[in-house]
Amino acid sequence: MGYFVNAIDNFGIPERANTFALNFTETQGPYRLWASDDFDHPWLTNYPLYAGVPYIVGHAAAQTASVAWLNSAETFIDLFQYTNSQEFGTGTHLSYTSEGGAMEMFVLGSALSPKNVQKALSEFSGYAPIPSLSSLGFHFCKWEQNTAEMLIERNQNFTKYGFPVDVLWSDIEYSENHQYFIFNQTAWPQSKITQYNMELNAQGRRMVLIEDCHINHNDSYPIYQNGL
Repeated sequence: MGYFVNAIDNFGIPERANTFALNFTETQGPYRLWASDDFDHPWLTNYPLYAGVPYIVGHAAAQTASVAWLNSAETFIDLFQYTNSQEFGTGTHLSYTSEGGAMEMFVLGSALSPKNVQKALSEFSGYAPIPSLSSLGFHFCKWEQNTAEMLIERNQNFTKYGFPVDVLWSDIEYSENHQYFIFNQTAWPQSKITQYNMELNAQGRRMVLIEDCHINHNDSYPIYQNGL
């Protein structure tokens, strides 16, 4: 599906390790929307990272326009500069190619302000909620093979050395065979979880446990059973 946007400065379709402004794709190939979790990802390429948001906004002096392509399937997006003063003028031709799913999209535009376009986007996608107070503080978060004892010690060291921290995160390795909401009792025994919670509460801190979007296929896993 193709669209024409009256702008050559385009932004959106995260996530990638590249420039903030989108590049034309004649020489480097299309942008790919497909969530991946590759640690050693290439820089300054259109290689996809951990998320894919199928939304592009083009901004020019006279107008702003955007396209929201509502398709969760793997999608490739090309951007080609287009110049034709007899018809549309200078702008960008956007091409979306999805491997499947429904063809559903929203096309937004405004000659008044880019804020109007973003407001229209929020009206159909939903406004961002007010963040919790704790989310605005100092966070410690990293992937690692952790244990409750490691995070207990780390929490104590933040206090000992005077480093500000409000929230400590644990990645998915806390879980039992990636069965989220269930602790690995070898690395996270209940006694240590209780100790960790008590020490965090005493210092006014919080803990966040990460859950990936997939659910372990295991008939004995209550989350999987409830989902069925």
